[in-house]
Amino acid sequence: MGPGSHAEYVLVPETQVVPKPATLGREAAGAQYVAGATALAATKAVGVSEGEVVAAPAAAVAPTG
Repeated sequence: MGPGSHAEYVLVPETQVVPKPATLGREAAGAQYVAGATALAATKAVGVSEGEVVAAPAAAVAPTG
């Protein structure tokens, strides 16, 4: 599997994961990652520098449940 592939199971260092809140469904937790990764990629693409303020309102929206 190459970059961009999906897998049912993966191994990652324990330091790179956080527990999913019990009140957050798996779908919503997955959406949070996608929203955050998209916002991070966008800030890198436009060359945001340390100390600059950026608004990413769509990154804060995710389904609940």
